[in-house]
Amino acid sequence: MRYAHLLEKYIQKSGLNITQITEQLKDLGIKIDRSYVSKLKSGAIPPASEDFSRAIAKITGGDPEALVNASVFERAPEVIKEFITKVEEQLWSTIDYIICNSEVKQLHDLITHIKRAHLHPAHIQILNLDEKENLNISSIIRRFNLFLESIKESLSLSDKLRLFFEINDYFRTFNEIPINLLHTKYIHRENTQLVSEDIQNPNLNMISSSDKRVPLAEDEVDFLFRCLEVYKIQKDKWF
Repeated sequence: MRYAHLLEKYIQKSGLNITQITEQLKDLGIKIDRSYVSKLKSGAIPPASEDFSRAIAKITGGDPEALVNASVFERAPEVIKEFITKVEEQLWSTIDYIICNSEVKQLHDLITHIKRAHLHPAHIQILNLDEKENLNISSIIRRFNLFLESIKESLSLSDKLRLFFEINDYFRTFNEIPINLLHTKYIHRENTQLVSEDIQNPNLNMISSSDKRVPLAEDEVDFLFRCLEVYKIQKDKWF
């Protein structure tokens, strides 16, 4: 229940009780009783209308778009829900795959295609790189992580579809790394493993091979594990 979960989270974060919320809704011209909000929050009744959802999100300091999108999703017929879910899964996995297999230029090309989807400026602004970040792949990937965190719940269905088409358009021309090369380049080399082992700092993450050890920053470890997850997904599909 996306809607109930989000609404409960917004209410808890706001510090307001149900009575205070209903009073503020009344000031906005929406007259409802306390039990209605409680039932919405628990998922006992279907999601509220768009006007109500925007109003209560505003009062509680939540994201109106995310709450409205959750309402639309839960009210949709099952066949539409299944379609939306598949679009989302394919969209996020394709973006992850491209990020994990890109050099700097390809990441810049990905940003260009994302901007063509005409998303909200607040989302696009996250991908506006400064001069120091332009050639730093770790910094660019951090930007993408922030971007994905900001859009996954708040994008409308129309936004997701536009983004989906742009990403798939780019993917068709993307210089895909063959699966065996992906395995070699990002996950394993012979006698190589990801370990957390160092005499002076036991919490330091390193890649260890037969002839050397390379220390890794936390974001680099996250990147490698994201690549591993994408590789496993693709392997299941291709083999």
